[in-house]
Amino acid sequence: MSDSNNLESESDQPPAKKAKSPDDTLSSHQVYNKKKERQKRYREQNRDKLKQREAERRERIQYSQSIAGPSTSSNTNRIELHNEEIITAQSSSGLEKIQSSSIQRNDQGNELNALQKKRERQQRYRERNRDKLKQREAERRRCLQSADIKDGDGKVQDFYQIRRELCSKGKLFEDPQFPAVSASLFPKGIPKERFMFNYLKWVRPKEITAEPKFFVDGVSRFDIEQQGLGNCWLIAAISRLAMDPSLLFQVVPQDQNFNENYAGIFHFRFWRYGKWVEVVVDDRLPCYGTARSSERTEFWSALLVKAYAKFYGSWEATEDGQSTEAWQDFTGGLTSIYDLDVAQSIPFEVLLEAWEKKLLMGCGTPKIMKKLDGLYGDHAYCITEVRKYKGKNMVRLRNPWGMMEWQGQLGDADPLWKTDSKMAEALNFKPDADGEFWMPYELVSDYFTELEFCEPLDTSTRKLEVTTFEGEWQYNTTVSKGHLTLHYF
Repeated sequence: MSDSNNLESESDQPPAKKAKSPDDTLSSHQVYNKKKERQKRYREQNRDKLKQREAERRERIQYSQSIAGPSTSSNTNRIELHNEEIITAQSSSGLEKIQSSSIQRNDQGNELNALQKKRERQQRYRERNRDKLKQREAERRRCLQSADIKDGDGKVQDFYQIRRELCSKGKLFEDPQFPAVSASLFPKGIPKERFMFNYLKWVRPKEITAEPKFFVDGVSRFDIEQQGLGNCWLIAAISRLAMDPSLLFQVVPQDQNFNENYAGIFHFRFWRYGKWVEVVVDDRLPCYGTARSSERTEFWSALLVKAYAKFYGSWEATEDGQSTEAWQDFTGGLTSIYDLDVAQSIPFEVLLEAWEKKLLMGCGTPKIMKKLDGLYGDHAYCITEVRKYKGKNMVRLRNPWGMMEWQGQLGDADPLWKTDSKMAEALNFKPDADGEFWMPYELVSDYFTELEFCEPLDTSTRKLEVTTFEGEWQYNTTVSKGHLTLHYF
């Protein structure tokens, strides 16, 4: 309170009168003359210092003109300012006011000098290595040829042209867009709990086995097994895709191998935004973490996983997903996820009809389940067959690990397979430790929380009408929640 009262009382007092200075009695013209005299005396006393500043100023102007180009230099000539003062005319009073210009400090001039020297060094380097730089640019342009599908730089890698040039030179391809470095695995750095990736090596298939092959006796669902990374959904999706060669060969072209025209380069195709996108990769694979085939000399599946990782920017980006996402990229088909824990189980007849229509199907276990009767939690499985035999509704599933199977009813150890040999023969049962097993359909909802469906795109049997909407996807909206209903099947 005391402080506020004192301030209030002081503000009420009239301001004190200022003593008149000698300049107040002079006319404006006399003030101007005295100011000019003071400036003249200052220039005479500091003549050498002002000359040095003027030389630095002219050097800065010359350097800025050389960087900005002719348009800026012409503007600078038109508006070049005096180094000491700027005189502006005031039409109202007719008097001229003098404003002394501020002189920049010496350290700024030193910075500009350093930049100019650096620019000169770069220019000398370009002149000395002109031919070498031209050769590098020509090589880069050859590796990035124009195509229908373009990447962020407006160009893509032409598989056939690159392979042809490398074969003529006897060299192997090293992908500059997706190099064999740890940043391609984990862009933000290798997590501490995944320290084993710090010690992995990148090797080509010919360094792994003496006679690598792209395909071994065609393709099958056993040609891929999960290794190291948490991409079970992707491996399960590829395993099911391999059961339909016509779909797989849309993604994995057959015109490549490790013998004829081998140059360490392979190409794959994925469906995005209504058209096929070709992805080119080299065959350098991490010795740990990539997928592998049950045939140790077969490498189409491992290279496909690498191409899919490049498609999404890194191997880490392929972790934690759903098989329907991969099936969309492989087929362009329509997908649906049916939650088993919040609704009634799908009638077996619907599942059987979907299988007969060659829909791709899979299922997933809940996250809270660790291990139960041979099944693991938060894990994806693909459905490799749906059958009805002697009144029994059964499904066959495959673990993408290539091992660890269901140990309950109809599992490989169930005595029923020995007592009913006809059923084992009809269902082509083999008690192999390959990750594949039969299971009663009525138990599926007890262990799995969702069923996934994908109907591949087939333009030969149905007419497609494409409509494009410009906008963005928003989470938790009516459109984003939509799933196909049972009537779809």
